Amino acid sequence: MKNKYSMISGGEDHFQNYKEVIEIISKGDLDWKKICIELAKERPDIFIQYVSKPEKLKKEWEDLVKEISRKNPGNKILCIKKCREYSGFDLANAKNWVEENCDEYK
Repeated sequence: MKNKYSMISGGEDHFQNYKEVIEIISKGDLDWKKICIELAKERPDIFIQYVSKPEKLKKEWEDLVKEISRKNPGNKILCIKKCREYSGFDLANAKNWVEENCDEYK
């Protein structure tokens, strides 16, 4: 099944890998410092690009959820689900984020 974002981001495999990363991040206790060091060793250019602009990391998933909210007014559950998927938030935090940041649910 094709996702509209998979075409932009590098294909269906890229999108599936992204989903797997989100699942891993969501599972729990990880040593983030060690992960960052390993990523920086492998791709220092990418690491510097994202770490030097943390607003870029934040904005991408927020914009996606807000767009979903605008296109699906009244479907708060979908917005919360996508917020959880993209951000890694638990259910309560995703619900709060949607209610505070999506105009349709304020």
